Amino acid sequence: MTLVAREKFELTPTGVVVHGEPTFGEWLEAMALLTSLREQLPIIIGDMLVYGETHYGEVFAQAVGYAPQTMLNYASVMRRVPPEVRREGLKYAHYEAVSSLPLPEQKRLLLRAVEEDLTREDLRQAARVIQGRPAAKRYVAECEMALESKSPGYDIVLTPDMETVEGDLPMGRVKVIIKSMGG
Repeated sequence: MTLVAREKFELTPTGVVVHGEPTFGEWLEAMALLTSLREQLPIIIGDMLVYGETHYGEVFAQAVGYAPQTMLNYASVMRRVPPEVRREGLKYAHYEAVSSLPLPEQKRLLLRAVEEDLTREDLRQAARVIQGRPAAKRYVAECEMALESKSPGYDIVLTPDMETVEGDLPMGRVKVIIKSMGG
């Protein structure tokens, strides 16, 4: 596999072969590509596993053999978060965080992740709110208590639409969308 158009760096099964005397810029370009690949590898492997499973069925299963759990996880997440929902600049962990949500919610949260530079943990918390998990209910309850108490360090305002709460908490700026989460 050649990394750079000038064929200065070649990946082999045992490492990298350097051809000639690459410039610092060529080396930097190769490093940027390798770094990007390292972060995107779970996505690429997951997509390849999903493709093999879809197109080759039983032959695929025999060729690959028993996949380690990590590989199964990659394929599972990539199957549930299709390419048309994914956003450039996000990592596998972002997709994993939203993979259990319906597609419209995935799209909304992944777009927000790009626009607001959200972390994997930010997306996990948002997914919990959407799913109505107990941890999310506690977080919303803490925000409601902060609204009621008007404690020092809290500057929170209920917006006119009565559907969102915006403000500053000690941990930073927050915006909470108020939805009924049931019992």
